[in-house]
Amino acid sequence: MREPLRYFLFGDRESLPARDTMATQIDAELHDHLESIAERLRHQGLTPDAAQTQAQQIFGPVEPIRRSCLWIQQGDLIMYRALTIIGIGIVALGLIGLMFVGLQIQESIATSTAQFHTMMTELRTSSAPQTPVRDRGTIAGRVYLGTPDRPAAAADL
Repeated sequence: MREPLRYFLFGDRESLPARDTMATQIDAELHDHLESIAERLRHQGLTPDAAQTQAQQIFGPVEPIRRSCLWIQQGDLIMYRALTIIGIGIVALGLIGLMFVGLQIQESIATSTAQFHTMMTELRTSSAPQTPVRDRGTIAGRVYLGTPDRPAAAADL
């Protein structure tokens, strides 16, 4: 199983995206934000040191923001893991339900087939008299061409 997926599903510490890696990414992101603010301030005419100090004042305390970002990142991973496990559970329950319904239908069909077989066996072995075939009779008469005053020649039935 791939490492990120194993961590995602089971929370295995060995496959955990290193907290240091997440922290490094967050640190880089925070550094980029501070640098962009400082660069804007340098373009406005401040010295590099003054721009850096002003950027830190504008941005706010970095460490609490860093901790919040780490917390959010880990919370997202936990949430996605929980949602995945819940989704797999729902699918599993649905499949179990379908299996149960399928077994019930199969049992019902088996019962109906057995009853039909019993009825057919009883019909075959019963000594009830068969319904006699009716004599359909004979047709006799004359053939006419259109109207009764024009009988067909040599066409008696």
